[in-house]
Amino acid sequence: MLLKNDFARNYANVKEGTGVRCRDGEKLGKISAMNNDYFVVHKGIFFGEDFAFRYDDIVDSNDGEVTVNAYKTDLVEWRDQDYPGWSHVADINEGRLNPSPREEFRDRYPDWDKGTVKTDEIRVPVVEEKLEAQKTSRQAGEVRLRKIVHTELKHFTVPVMKEKVNVERVPVAGTSEGTPAGSDTFQEKTVAVPIMEEEVTVTKRPVVKEEVRVQKNRTEEHRDISDKVRKEEVQIDEDTTEKRRNRV
Repeated sequence: MLLKNDFARNYANVKEGTGVRCRDGEKLGKISAMNNDYFVVHKGIFFGEDFAFRYDDIVDSNDGEVTVNAYKTDLVEWRDQDYPGWSHVADINEGRLNPSPREEFRDRYPDWDKGTVKTDEIRVPVVEEKLEAQKTSRQAGEVRLRKIVHTELKHFTVPVMKEKVNVERVPVAGTSEGTPAGSDTFQEKTVAVPIMEEEVTVTKRPVVKEEVRVQKNRTEEHRDISDKVRKEEVQIDEDTTEKRRNRV
C-alpha cells in the first residue's frame, strides 16, 4: 500500500487544495486533508459528503489536478447519502474495519490485501531516522584577470619625397638675330614655382594581438558523511493475571 512519504516523491506538487477528477474527467472536489495512508476529498460537484481515497487510487497528476482510478459509473452510488461507505469511512481509516474493493474492481488493485488490518489489531509504528545528503553550491574561490596598460616607444623609418630647385640658363637656338620675343616683352611679372615635400602624420589604432581564454573543468569526488541517528525499539512487557499469580 502506497504511503504519503512514498507518494510525495512521485507527486511533490500534490497538496491540500489540489483538484480531484475521475477517469471520465468529472470533477469530484478538492483534497482537504492528506494523512499517512489516505487523502480526503472535500465536498464537490459529484459528492454530497467528504470521502477518502488511497494514494494507490491516483493514476495521474497534471495542471494542478489529480485523476483517481475510477470512472463516473463506478462512483454513482456514492451520491446516495445512505451509501454504506459514508458511515464506515472513519472505521476504515482508523483500522477498525478491513477495507476491500468490490469484486468487479479488484483487478485494479492487485495489492489491496497486502496491507489489510484485522479486527482488534493494534499497530505500533517503529520509527528510525535515516540520513539524507543535500548538496548546495558555494563559491570556493575565484580567478581574476586584470589587464595592465604599458607605454613603450616604437621607432621606424618612413621614406618621404622632397623637391629642390635647380636654376639653369640655356641659350635658345635659332637665327643669328635670335628668336622673336612675345607680346608681353618688357613687362614686369613674377613667376611662382611651388616646391613640394611630403610630411609624415602618425595615427594609432588598436588591434587584437591575442586573447586569453579561461575554461572551468568540473571533477567529482566522494565525501564521507556521518551523523548520529535515533532508532526506536519495541520492548514487550506482558502484565497478565497468570503472571501475577506466578509472582505470588
